[in-house]
Amino acid sequence: MYHYPAEAEACKSVVDGYEFRLLRNSDEYLEQVFYCRTRVNREAPIRGDDGIWHFALFKAGNLAACLEVHSVFELLYPVVCPPDVEFEYARIRIAVLRWLKKHGLTERFGPYFPGDYVYLAEEGDENYGVR
Repeated sequence: MYHYPAEAEACKSVVDGYEFRLLRNSDEYLEQVFYCRTRVNREAPIRGDDGIWHFALFKAGNLAACLEVHSVFELLYPVVCPPDVEFEYARIRIAVLRWLKKHGLTERFGPYFPGDYVYLAEEGDENYGVR
């Protein structure tokens, strides 16, 4: 089982149509991440006290990405992707940036690409991208 701080529990939400769900244990983590581009060892459990917040992003009931939040955030994308894959990756990244902003996490886990700050400073985005 993963043991998340209350701050992580409060971050479950929907942003830009992507549902951010916390992954609860190693089995759930391996099941979701297995479908993403990663070198995960399916036999090795992921410790629940590693300090990493493990989220799965779902859109329309389908896995869109896995998100790991630690010193910075890392996105893992499914191997099976839509035809407009680069556009979809950009949409997911923007949703994550808006999610970080919505939950006050940009200072702690914020973006590391200069272009990312554009999305965090959008005029009239009082909803932080939530529609």
